[in-house]
Amino acid sequence: MTHAWREKPVSMFMATCAGIGMIPGAPGTYAAVVATPFIWWMSHNAPVWAYLGGFIAVSILAVLWCDNAGQALKDHDSNHIVIDEWMGVWAALLPFGPLSILDAAVGLIAFRVFDIVTPWPIRQADERFKNGMGVMLDDYLAAIMAAACVAFTRWLI
Repeated sequence: MTHAWREKPVSMFMATCAGIGMIPGAPGTYAAVVATPFIWWMSHNAPVWAYLGGFIAVSILAVLWCDNAGQALKDHDSNHIVIDEWMGVWAALLPFGPLSILDAAVGLIAFRVFDIVTPWPIRQADERFKNGMGVMLDDYLAAIMAAACVAFTRWLI
């Protein structure tokens, strides 16, 4: 494992979300939980251009970081790579204006459920692409489903 950090230190730092991915247990869930308050704060305080622009920029870079970290770890979708969970929660909550606590909670929980259960078409994307793009793509598909849950919850309330 330390060889991966020596080989690709920036990609490992970013792909593991500053080491969250190295915590034993459920690192993807840990990253998503840590991301959610940050995303909530951004939805209230960042200008729309920074909120959306930051998402686009980090999404593009995340593909590279995941690819590099996967190569260094010799596992294209290692459970240590958790930036996809961070970005998946962000994608699930991105379509909504200032987020309520309920929005954030529904988005987080729904995203993790879809990411873990991997229903169609998430499963196909996960199986088809074996690179950084594939690591990110299945989480973005889970995010679309989670965003629908947030929208439905907003509609109900």
